[in-house]
Amino acid sequence: MFSHLFPPSDLEGPRGAEALNIWRARYHVGRCFLRRGPGFLQIRDRRHAGLRRLTVSDPACVSAVESLTADRGADSVPAAAMSVFEKHHLAVRTGGSVWWAPYRLRRRASPSWEV
Repeated sequence: MFSHLFPPSDLEGPRGAEALNIWRARYHVGRCFLRRGPGFLQIRDRRHAGLRRLTVSDPACVSAVESLTADRGADSVPAAAMSVFEKHHLAVRTGGSVWWAPYRLRRRASPSWEV
């Protein structure tokens, strides 16, 4: 679920070194990101097998994502939208708050013809 984030320098636990080596080997920029369009959002997720492209065009869901990225909490998001986001591992509950997993990609790391 967190493999799209830059790997840490160290992981604790009995299999921490092994998990860290796998994380470092699989990490690359653009594994799970969000792009905004006029009235819609596109999420590209490569954290799991293959590429999942999700387009969010429902105005209620778009505003729900904006609430999550602004860290307004799960209370500001409709329950139906929250369950869909959690099902796809895009929103992660941590304690009393919610973390929005995809990061906003402003510019591609490689030329567009390579993508």
